[in-house]
Amino acid sequence: MSIFSFFLFLLYFACESLAFVPPPRPAAALPVTDNIDIGTSLDFPADIVAKGKVMPSYSSTAPVMVVSAAERETTLYATVIDAAIYAERVSASSTLVSPSILTTTDNTIVISYGCTRAGLVTITVAVGFGPRPKPSLPPAPQWITFSYKKQCGGSYRSGFRLGTTAGIADILRGGQETLEWESGDNLSSESDETAPSFPLFFSMDSLADGKFAIQSVSVQSTNPGVAVPSLEGPGMMELTTGSKVLIVDNTNKEIQVVYNCLRVDQTNIIFNITPVFPYEPFEPLSVRWRKKCGGYPQPDFRVGTAAGLYDIWNKGSLHEDWDFQSPKTVRSGDERRTIFYVSLDKYTGGYQMIEPPIVVAKDNASLAICSPSLAPSDLVNGGGVTNQPQTIEVDYKCRMKGMCYIQMYINMEPHMSPYGPVQIGWQKDCGGRVVGIDVYSTSPVDKTSPVPDVMRNGRVLSNFNYTASREEKMTTFHIALNGQKAASTKQNVAKITGGCTDDGCSPSFSGTIAPGGILLDGVVQNFTVKYNCRQTGWVEVYVTLKSEFYEPVYLTWYKDCWVWYDTAWGVLLITFIIAAGVGLLILITVKLCQRTKAFKWLSDIKNAEPEYQSLLEAAEEEAEKEAKEEEARLKKMEEEKKQAAADRVKRKRQMKTIAGPKVRRRRRDRPHDYDDLYEEGETPLHDLRELRRVNGSSRGTDDIDEDEDEDFGMDATDVDLESGDLSDGDQELRSMGNGDESEQHDDDEEDDPADDEEIGSELSSDDRK
Repeated sequence: MSIFSFFLFLLYFACESLAFVPPPRPAAALPVTDNIDIGTSLDFPADIVAKGKVMPSYSSTAPVMVVSAAERETTLYATVIDAAIYAERVSASSTLVSPSILTTTDNTIVISYGCTRAGLVTITVAVGFGPRPKPSLPPAPQWITFSYKKQCGGSYRSGFRLGTTAGIADILRGGQETLEWESGDNLSSESDETAPSFPLFFSMDSLADGKFAIQSVSVQSTNPGVAVPSLEGPGMMELTTGSKVLIVDNTNKEIQVVYNCLRVDQTNIIFNITPVFPYEPFEPLSVRWRKKCGGYPQPDFRVGTAAGLYDIWNKGSLHEDWDFQSPKTVRSGDERRTIFYVSLDKYTGGYQMIEPPIVVAKDNASLAICSPSLAPSDLVNGGGVTNQPQTIEVDYKCRMKGMCYIQMYINMEPHMSPYGPVQIGWQKDCGGRVVGIDVYSTSPVDKTSPVPDVMRNGRVLSNFNYTASREEKMTTFHIALNGQKAASTKQNVAKITGGCTDDGCSPSFSGTIAPGGILLDGVVQNFTVKYNCRQTGWVEVYVTLKSEFYEPVYLTWYKDCWVWYDTAWGVLLITFIIAAGVGLLILITVKLCQRTKAFKWLSDIKNAEPEYQSLLEAAEEEAEKEAKEEEARLKKMEEEKKQAAADRVKRKRQMKTIAGPKVRRRRRDRPHDYDDLYEEGETPLHDLRELRRVNGSSRGTDDIDEDEDEDFGMDATDVDLESGDLSDGDQELRSMGNGDESEQHDDDEEDDPADDEEIGSELSSDDRK
């Protein structure tokens, strides 16, 4: 029973643990709204919110309080007891302003407005309060919301003056447009078409207090196709450097409006002035006027290709061959520079200023062919044109062969006021004859006044009639660049090449310029022609000079050639060499054919190798097997030989033991036989049998027995070596031997060393066999 009660207690305790809910955490106490005050200054600490209540003038539904346009920022002061500012929000009822909270502390809030245009807008501020100090889990703030109005712009800077002349406010006075200067689409204020620019003067009235800070100025045209105005002058320097602010005081600050007219027409010019902090309180200012752009042809202007010749531009019209877009005039390839003559009508006189001329390639395709530029001339930097001709020189700087389209602008001053530019177009044929290159037969460095005697200014002289004698193996020429006649002070020369007519010689070239290089103005270089004659007789030699993309220049003269192989003995020697060469060629051909057959045989084997690979592997395995069997057979044969030798010695001892007396008796009767047997090392019966068996003799064993018996001087019946039995005659010997056993024993002891030597002799003889 006690155990059951214990389990019930555990079950109750577990259920109580799961059902346990911690008591709620006490919420932080909210601040007492009666202790919150918000004001616009320390002197008025509760003119917005007093003891938690919003004042009627700052009501969110119908605010009355208005912040002036001059006030760019507003600071609010909060007085709280045991509370802190948790959050704040600010918004506007219109896009006239972009309000934001700059800084926030426990007691202050700074609001910035950022007006974008003039008008009245409602500002709403919400401030959230909470307990102090802030708990780790702060509660939602308690909000207090109030509103007021903000005025943006709507005022002008009093005392500000703007005029077209220093000290005269004929455009703006007191920050407002004067009656003399009307604005709008129908402008009565116009700028003369002869005026290239328009001056504007800024100042403050001497009675005005303070200064006027201008943040930026701008200008634009309502018709950019007529004019693209720009600004310059001292006032622009202040706006683009330093603090980048134009401070207007009682002194005059000037800004020039440059029209940059493009064609004859009219357009409205708009000039804008933006003060620092626009609409807080001063509004930006805008001034308009009408501009008539000129661009009429200058009737007295003249342009020609020669002094006194007006074949390009005359009396305000352009000749059709020099049309700006589709010219027909083509300047030749050997013309490196073109000179234009500019003047005014000699009868009307006058004076016309021009800007520096502009010369360009018409398009990218032309720019790849040439890069035209102005060369030093009378009007290269512009200037005054009178009835006396002055020059404009154009240098083409061709880059490759082709047709280059050139355009030139001559702008009058002032630009388009009222005269427009003179525009001329033409084509340049890049390539043609090279100019500026001189060639000498002797070095011009050694002469006081060198004169080219081979080629002058890229042209071969007509009196160049040179002939090289038979003894002259090579000829040297000297080359230089005349910078005054060439297109530039340096020119690239390609590798010098040449030859002879009818293949009479094969010239080679050496020297400083022979492999090609750069010719510099006044620097003399050379090239040498080595003739290398191939036949006897007169041959014509020619040399090609190629400079960049210009047409090549050819120098030609005659050479008296002589070669040894052009004689009778030379022909014979050459014939012999040719015959020997033919024979050698035949021999080499035969060898090559044989080698080719061998190569073909090897190739066939190589090609057949995959087919017979398995057969070759099988043959190799068979050969390896046979080699192992042969090795085993030889090893077995060697072992049999050694065993046979041992058996022979053993049997010999047995024979000597059995037939000792008889043998000794026969030694006495026929000593020569036994002397031959033992002293000369003749083979015994069993040894001969074994030897013939090993050597594969065809003789039978019976023949061997008979022969050996004769050698030993006994019959075959005397001793049976295989069985060890004795014949009748030998029984007597054994009995006799038995009676003389001691004597036999002594004889055996005496024969033992000889037997040992004989065993060694038998083994050695077997090994050798």
